[in-house]
Amino acid sequence: MVSEMHARDEATGGGRRTRRGVLGTLGVAGGAAAATAVLAACGQTEGGASSGDAPQLSKSPVTVTAFVGITDIQVNRFPDEVGTPFKAKYPNVTLVATPQTGAGTQGVMERLTAFIAAGNPPDIFEGPRYPAVMVEKGYIEQTMDALVKRDKYKTDSYNPKEFAVRGMFQNKVVQMPWKLGGNSLVYLLNNELFQASGVPLPSTDLSKAWSWEDWTQAAVRLTKRSGSSVSQFGHNGLAWTIGAWPLLWQADWIANDLKTVTCDTPDMVDCYTRLLDLHYKHQVVPLPGQATELFGTANPFLIGKAAMTVVSVGGWPTYVNNSPQVSMTAVPVPKVKITTPDVNSHAMAIIKGSKAHAESWEAIKYMIEDARMPKLTERMPARLDHLEPFVKETIKATPGVDSKLVLEVARNFVPQTAITRHSNQDAMLDAINPQLNDLWANKIAPGPMLKGLRSQLETLIQMK
Repeated sequence: MVSEMHARDEATGGGRRTRRGVLGTLGVAGGAAAATAVLAACGQTEGGASSGDAPQLSKSPVTVTAFVGITDIQVNRFPDEVGTPFKAKYPNVTLVATPQTGAGTQGVMERLTAFIAAGNPPDIFEGPRYPAVMVEKGYIEQTMDALVKRDKYKTDSYNPKEFAVRGMFQNKVVQMPWKLGGNSLVYLLNNELFQASGVPLPSTDLSKAWSWEDWTQAAVRLTKRSGSSVSQFGHNGLAWTIGAWPLLWQADWIANDLKTVTCDTPDMVDCYTRLLDLHYKHQVVPLPGQATELFGTANPFLIGKAAMTVVSVGGWPTYVNNSPQVSMTAVPVPKVKITTPDVNSHAMAIIKGSKAHAESWEAIKYMIEDARMPKLTERMPARLDHLEPFVKETIKATPGVDSKLVLEVARNFVPQTAITRHSNQDAMLDAINPQLNDLWANKIAPGPMLKGLRSQLETLIQMK
């Protein structure tokens, strides 16, 4: 399985993941102040179309097609839970769901391209791509801004930093987030293993997140080995190593201007040196494939063979459910320069060539309101006013998981690696992944690996 959360949407375990699989599990049917200012501008007419430019609803029968990621069971439930009640509100509009394939983000985008080229585009698309990529490649219309202004839609209900990069393009709203994704939301700790090892649980307060050093020392104490034999690891796995970890150093492979390569800065070298140390110096995290060799295909955290695990947004139901397999506590991601999860949001947009802009907008609002699509797909809502009740409902059987922490994490996370905002992102990731494979195999040191990637990324960053 591969990683996304815009960079990938599912992630637990393995350290060699790519972002290609953000939709692989789906079946059929500058700073906070600046970001807040951008959101505030959404209600104004400067810099964008006026509300008078908003398209109007048709009086004739209209069918709106939403190209979305839902499972076989969910697509069968879609009419009763979404389509039929929507039609009761808008009798002349029929809302249907077209399922995305399980071929990963690239495969889904290829299907979308084919639909548009054939003159049969869906009206609505949901996915993890950033607005600049979607607009510049001609996938989406830019009529949403006028509709948002007309309806005074609550854009301030989102994480402001994420909305600024996920929903906005050139100061206009072009996409509307509806669910969260990502590779690392919080860390889950096995309470019994911590107690048995005499390791105190860290604070669940985001403002008091444990340091990298405290986390590493805890992982060392929680690892049980005799010679080369390991009976328990301190930590389950590293998730998406391209994107999740540099965030803690406030480092990245490329700069936010999407024009400058920054892959070999001292902070990036330090980041990947410390990650490699987890494998070989401290030996607290399984090497790629090692957990399967030792414990089979079962999740090591859920069978008591790993004391800590990072949980992705998509993986949340695996751990937090009506019958949890482990007594657990949720805590923040360890802090280096900052603490932040690797989280993104999937957004809905009106697709280029749609003849039903106004109807599509009403459908998007309807699917987001009351967390209808998040409830159908069992995914965390991107809207913060919907997220808290959603999380509280999921953690009834896991009192060690604090809904306040999850809400604070969702309100404050920083956007993902800038690579995922570049139109040539897939080629960059394809260049990085083989080098990381060699790193985790201890065939190359972090410094030379990162320095060697610079020229490749400098070539790719100039390509559109």
